[in-house]
Amino acid sequence: MHKVATKFILIYLFFGWCLHAYTLDSLTKYPNSEQLKKIEKGHILSYSEVTSESDLQVLKLFLFGLHPKKCRIALSKISQYENYKEFLGLVTESRYENGKIYLELSHALLPFDMTMNFKMERVKKPGKYTFTFDQGFLKGLIGDVTIKEESSRCLFMGRTYWKGKSTGFPDSIFSFFSKQLTKMAMSSLFKISRTY
Repeated sequence: MHKVATKFILIYLFFGWCLHAYTLDSLTKYPNSEQLKKIEKGHILSYSEVTSESDLQVLKLFLFGLHPKKCRIALSKISQYENYKEFLGLVTESRYENGKIYLELSHALLPFDMTMNFKMERVKKPGKYTFTFDQGFLKGLIGDVTIKEESSRCLFMGRTYWKGKSTGFPDSIFSFFSKQLTKMAMSSLFKISRTY
């Protein structure tokens, strides 16, 4: 596909995606032309904005990636949440039960070992999927992932929003580790999902 057409489609899809998630309407981050070129070349872009308001912190996280294979191939492994402990070095335990993903995380970039427990249906085909954290470190976090077929590739776009009691970490540190871990996890998932 011609690069200009791909850029147009990516911008169109992303704008349309932002307009449809009413719970996340305030979250808008648009890749510029240089960033779109990186996405086309297979780079994963991750943005994290953290701000403080009195004793509260706000996290806004964005993720963009274009998988090199069709969505059917990409999702065949990405949807295996219970196997993330085998796919991702930072995941030490993973389960998927009753529509909930349970992950235990440990990594040098994390300020401490974490447990994540969130609701999300199993992603088996392109579409829009929402998720929520109902307990743990980021209780109340909401987000969505939109997956679209892009010619013979699979486009992933994600948004996350959280507002809660201050974590005790400076905004810049919280922003850094959330951005790096998200990017690292998606890069690893893209690598292991190039084949069935």
